[in-house]
Amino acid sequence: MAKQSEGVRRIFFLMSIVAVIGWIVFVWIIAKPFSEWSGDIWAIAIGAAIVAFFVPQLIRVAAYWIKDGFEKDSARKAAQGREDSENK
Repeated sequence: MAKQSEGVRRIFFLMSIVAVIGWIVFVWIIAKPFSEWSGDIWAIAIGAAIVAFFVPQLIRVAAYWIKDGFEKDSARKAAQGREDSENK
């Protein structure tokens, strides 16, 4: 896979933090007070916060994977074009 830009990694890390904070605020607004939560609800909320953190990271990895595929395809076509011109 292509080398990933440090700036892009930092942006997506911040997006992950914002997603977790957004999830916590959302749950805090719609749910009953945290003190009334049972163990199961806490486990679900924590699990969802973990998922909220990793979703932007997965999007970043998928975007670089797709970009890498296009670069390989472009390089293959360029190499094929050179071979065609050499064979003429």
